Amino acid sequence: MGKVMIECPVTGRTVPTGLRANAREFGRQPVFFSRSYCPHCDRDHEWFAGDAWVEEESERRVPRYVAEVVAAE
Repeated sequence: MGKVMIECPVTGRTVPTGLRANAREFGRQPVFFSRSYCPHCDRDHEWFAGDAWVEEESERRVPRYVAEVVAAE
């Protein structure tokens, strides 16, 4: 499972839509239309499923300071 993301047309930055999906399953969904709030430009963006993608989260997140300590050993 990952976060469904879109690109802000104003800033070009990625925006989480608040939806979660499996990337493979998301690609199989019929075309749909949605709206999501963008914290980067303080606007709602309207988007189609084809404009979005699933950003998979790594299965195991390691805090940066832990990674640095492990690398230093």
